Amino acid sequence: MQVPLLLSFVLIVAIAPASGSTRVMVQDFEKASSLPNVWVVNIPNENASVQLPTEHPHGGKQCLKLHYKFIGTGQFQYLGIPNKTKLQSPIHQLHFMLYCDDSKCS
Repeated sequence: MQVPLLLSFVLIVAIAPASGSTRVMVQDFEKASSLPNVWVVNIPNENASVQLPTEHPHGGKQCLKLHYKFIGTGQFQYLGIPNKTKLQSPIHQLHFMLYCDDSKCS
């Protein structure tokens, strides 16, 4: 049994320094070169993909969309998206946005 899930993942990461300093954008996925590769464990590779669509962006033109299908049987299944980022200052707050479709994701 396969359970289809679609997750539109909007990652707008901002560092909000303390006491009146300005926010700094860390990753906005506005360039095609910012498309990360998804990796999977115990599900077929073709069951997970990432795109940079224009639906549901937050503060930009694009967002990161993760589409995946977990298989309802077998071992524990998970996936990941590497997102290497250099931070040049201390982090006081880190924010991201998550948008889900009607597939009961949480």
